[in-house]
Amino acid sequence: MLPEIYLTLPKTRANLVQGLGGSFTDSLGSSRGISNELDRQLLLQLRTLADVVVTDGETARREGYRIPKACDLAVITRAGYVPAAGVSKMKYVELRVSPTEAIRQLLESGYQRILIECGPSLVAEMISAGLINQLCLTNTSHSKADLPALGIGTARLDWSQQQSDTTFSVWSQIQAS
Repeated sequence: MLPEIYLTLPKTRANLVQGLGGSFTDSLGSSRGISNELDRQLLLQLRTLADVVVTDGETARREGYRIPKACDLAVITRAGYVPAAGVSKMKYVELRVSPTEAIRQLLESGYQRILIECGPSLVAEMISAGLINQLCLTNTSHSKADLPALGIGTARLDWSQQQSDTTFSVWSQIQAS
């Protein structure tokens, strides 16, 4: 069961995993190599709380994104993206605009609980535009949260918990550096 902090639903929530040295990806450019089972369980649970998962085309291709069973999938892309076949009845939204405009469009179209699973540079862009209400950060391999790597100058730590070599943290009042 998720801790209460995750059940308080902001409009926009970014979820990232960070490994040793502040890396957000492994040598293949995927987060899978730095993620672990605890992180993947959290990711799946956060998706059940969202109306839409937002990612970018590169992340979608590298990670093999499918439309989640519990919410819609929106992909910010210039080249297009075709989700892998799946059994979901949810919809796919393709956004051929800037990341900040994509989030604004989703909010204007009625999405109330947006889960952002983009790479660190796009998350930093959204933070700079003031569009991220909450950051859920998982640190694996005993790594430490490196918020400046996401362009964060200040943020309030609302909750943190360590399990084995993994630390989960939730941040709000996020201000760009």
